[in-house]
Amino acid sequence: MSLLWRISPVTSEVTPEGLFQLTALHSGKSLSIAGSSNDDAAPIIQTDFNNLSSQQWHLEVLGNGYVTIKSEQSGKYLQL
Repeated sequence: MSLLWRISPVTSEVTPEGLFQLTALHSGKSLSIAGSSNDDAAPIIQTDFNNLSSQQWHLEVLGNGYVTIKSEQSGKYLQL
């Protein structure tokens, strides 16, 4: 099963190095680090958006359809 996500800027100024919110289209909930954890392999959950750093993400386009997703909260990369 694949999920569709809406990627929205957290701030009104959109820049490549900006912060983004990722919202699951099926639930309307935002991608978030459970408990605002900084631990390796911390659970990723869907929650209501509260503009917390654990719900803000940096995106880097690598090319050929690949993107990295890095947490503003922990500075760690999302691994799927």
